[in-house]
Amino acid sequence: WLAGDAKVTDSKRALNLEDGTVVTTFKRGGAGFTWTVFASSADDLIVTHLRADKPGALNFKLQLPTEHSGKVRVEDRRILILDGNIGGKKSRPFEARAWVYPMESEVTPGKQDITVRGEGEALIVLAAATDPEKIKALPDKIKPIGFGEEEHPDISQVWRGLLDRHLEAHRKAMAGAGDTKAKVFSRYLKLALTTPGQLAAG
Repeated sequence: WLAGDAKVTDSKRALNLEDGTVVTTFKRGGAGFTWTVFASSADDLIVTHLRADKPGALNFKLQLPTEHSGKVRVEDRRILILDGNIGGKKSRPFEARAWVYPMESEVTPGKQDITVRGEGEALIVLAAATDPEKIKALPDKIKPIGFGEEEHPDISQVWRGLLDRHLEAHRKAMAGAGDTKAKVFSRYLKLALTTPGQLAAG
């Protein structure tokens, strides 16, 4: 978050087990923010939607850090790519790719990061896999909801499309979970835990 020394206040996090989303709200630098995240089994993606209640208040820099060896590069301004290698006895390559789309403004690409400034809403779509070919196929997979149709897609349409596909898949998973539902909820709970220090960092 690019807000200088501005403090985070009124931080709240809601884990919605029924729809598989995590919604964080907080205030910083005179603006309120809503941060919604879900892991989509329908599209093998982690989707992050950011919204500010004050025009132009959304300012952030996106990076892809890793504890493994890897190199980060920017492609086509809005795509951040991490090519890495998971070490150990069974060393294998992996790739992470993040698409960054602000609602109206343009991104500022760096060598190993992408910055968004003066925005009110933005969408980050993240994919990671040990098979890069799966990631390459993702844009075509979600093209029907507007992803990749234009140089700058309709963010609201893509966000709603990804969310609807996720909700449908999540409902089906919960309906068939039976006795394992508690284990599924426990997994979501672990994914949702974030300390105030992590939120305030940066």
